Amino acid sequence: MNRFARLLEDFLYDLCFGLRQLLRNPFVSAVCVLTLALGIGANAAIFSAVDAVLLRPLPFKNADELVDLTEYTSRGVDSGGVSYPDYLAWKGQNTVLEETAAYFLVKASNDIVLGGPFSTEHERYSSVTNSFFTILGVEPAIGHGFSASDELPGGEKVFLVSDALWRSVFGANRRALYKHYLLDG
Repeated sequence: MNRFARLLEDFLYDLCFGLRQLLRNPFVSAVCVLTLALGIGANAAIFSAVDAVLLRPLPFKNADELVDLTEYTSRGVDSGGVSYPDYLAWKGQNTVLEETAAYFLVKASNDIVLGGPFSTEHERYSSVTNSFFTILGVEPAIGHGFSASDELPGGEKVFLVSDALWRSVFGANRRALYKHYLLDG
């Protein structure tokens, strides 16, 4: 017990000495406290970003089973994805993956003109295969997702919109569903 009492006494002495030194130089104390606060804040912000991006699982069904495949050029450079014919070839030869889907990003300059009853918008879009949302376990809040017939050649073109776009272009009107729209002329 004597040793513990000595450690506690030394700790309290060091604490009082440190406080006296901080009070003796308030400018240096303020700089030290500010530096500590910035360091702790920066570490907390970085950890929050790393946690959200790398540590937490994706908010999708069976997120640990999702795989992203891409092609590389002969020089080892990511080609930015695969073409639709290549995707169909991969899908036809697949013996490993349970289900496949693809998304095709469009360049920012390739906006689509979408006209609704309330406004006309230039919107960025991505093309996806009909099983894309099914694999992710995502269902539209209203309406329905894609069906197998939507992907057939010559089939009717179907599009899904985000909630924000539905509210801004279509005025959140449920009667806007299942109608024909003019997309990019």
